[in-house]
Amino acid sequence: MIKSIPVDISVVVGTADIAIREVLKMSRGTMIPLHCRQSEPSGIYAGDNLVAEGQVLIEGDRLAVQLTRVFAAMA
Repeated sequence: MIKSIPVDISVVVGTADIAIREVLKMSRGTMIPLHCRQSEPSGIYAGDNLVAEGQVLIEGDRLAVQLTRVFAAMA
């Protein structure tokens, strides 16, 4: 059944434009400033398709995403 096929889900919290020279300087503890605010929704992707938006939450010692908007399925 098609509904039982696993799909990779990714959550994009933010993006950054960084020059290669800056990437090469990175080490443990490096902070990367993102082009977003804490209050902005994160994009939720199924494969390469944006399917929803949500708010990242801390639930115990884990991260979770609460869906705030679900996009209509593509025909």
